[in-house]
Amino acid sequence: QKAWDLSAGSSCRIIRPLKIQKAIILLEQPSKVSINDIAKELGYSTPSYFHTKFKEYYGITPSAYRKNWITSSQDNTEP
Repeated sequence: QKAWDLSAGSSCRIIRPLKIQKAIILLEQPSKVSINDIAKELGYSTPSYFHTKFKEYYGITPSAYRKNWITSSQDNTEP
């Protein structure tokens, strides 16, 4: 049982950053996939849990990240 507990914890430490990186890719898409759909696609049990984990990792919510990314990408395209 102890070995299983250790490997489960290790897999979460590996998988969570990968899920968050995939979320970043989806948040930056021009198609604007909804945040609820992103949470579902990444396998989070609820959108609020996705919000919580994203904020723990990046310090901002997914919607704030998307808003900041859109603003910064628009600033980079202005002459």
